[in-house]
Amino acid sequence: MTDEIMRSIHFQEETPGRSTGATFAPSLLSRFRTVDTTDARRRFLLILSLAVAVLLTGCSVDSDADREMAPTGPPTITSRPSRAATELANRYRKAGGDADVSGIRYAKNGTGVLVLTVWTHKKTSYANFDSFATSLASFLTREGVPLAQGYVLNVYGPDGTRLHNYDTTPEHNP
Repeated sequence: MTDEIMRSIHFQEETPGRSTGATFAPSLLSRFRTVDTTDARRRFLLILSLAVAVLLTGCSVDSDADREMAPTGPPTITSRPSRAATELANRYRKAGGDADVSGIRYAKNGTGVLVLTVWTHKKTSYANFDSFATSLASFLTREGVPLAQGYVLNVYGPDGTRLHNYDTTPEHNP
């Protein structure tokens, strides 16, 4: 391919009366005359091989090493409730909510789904979880938290182990 390009350039500059439609500076043409096609081919192949190597060494987001390091067992949370989450839990308990709740946080995740995180002193799951979830949702609605589009409720015990995961989003509850 490089040889064809070089022959084409030499042919165009040596053909009398033929116009290429472009004007070349004499110094530029003299460079093409003196370039050894073997050197040009080597440079071209070197650049091509470097470009292919760069493209073929792309990074993968999902590697085997990442899967091996994934935690096993139940999901956990390591952080303690923030001051705002603790204050919201205090208001919840004063309004008649569950006395074991030590923190309540609500925030939208990356896809816009409202995620409720509850920290509790209970070491096991709630026996009557539906009643707990209804009580919490009623309180948060009175607090002005918009729950009409659904939410995901995660309840964590004192050691950070997730006790409940409750999803009320329309995608999961048609």
